[in-house]
Amino acid sequence: YANRLMEQTSAVAAAAMPSADSSAVLGATSSTILQGGWEAARVLEPPIEGRSTGCVVTVELKPATGAGILNATVLGDSGFMVLAPPGRDSTRRGWTVRYTCDEERIEEQQHYFNCPFQLGTLGGGEMNTPADAFQANFSLECGDVVIVATDGLFDTLFAEDIVKMFDEYARIHVPGSCLPFPASRCHARFCACVSPAVHDEEGTRLLIPISFFCAVGEQEARGSAHST
Repeated sequence: YANRLMEQTSAVAAAAMPSADSSAVLGATSSTILQGGWEAARVLEPPIEGRSTGCVVTVELKPATGAGILNATVLGDSGFMVLAPPGRDSTRRGWTVRYTCDEERIEEQQHYFNCPFQLGTLGGGEMNTPADAFQANFSLECGDVVIVATDGLFDTLFAEDIVKMFDEYARIHVPGSCLPFPASRCHARFCACVSPAVHDEEGTRLLIPISFFCAVGEQEARGSAHST
């Protein structure tokens, strides 16, 4: 079900994206994107039972400053994190966390312990709708990176571990090892989906899907989903 939800949500987001040569803004908010994807997934045949948390993030660029406005709709314990690049704060040398969905917010998005708000049906009933989602707006600065993921990441790793993981990934995969991004590239899009390997207490190797993207660039719509 999570795959279907995100497929339909992605289709709604794609339809709302302006053309590459257009100065128009994104024709939808994260809330209407998730709502549209959920509605499409409900009526698609054949029906699929299942439930999923979700997080949809859009970023609108401010060309004059290279900054942007993040708009997020979060249902359940999926979420996002905003990282600031090295060098912005003279007292810190590495990437730092500017924003993350905190535990208090996550607790508000659950029916009871370990039962987060979810879309979809299981056993014939729906628990939640997109109207139950948490809304967030956040001002981004040039060079910020947004990480969108499910609780499979945020419940498994501490924030400092996520930052370390991203730093190691960026040094290998981002063209040019010098971070933050040079000014000439601050309007370029960086997007990647990776599955970093971690191990649980019993030594079992786990793969956690995670999406990184540069928050300053073309108008973006990204999402994550977690199925139960």
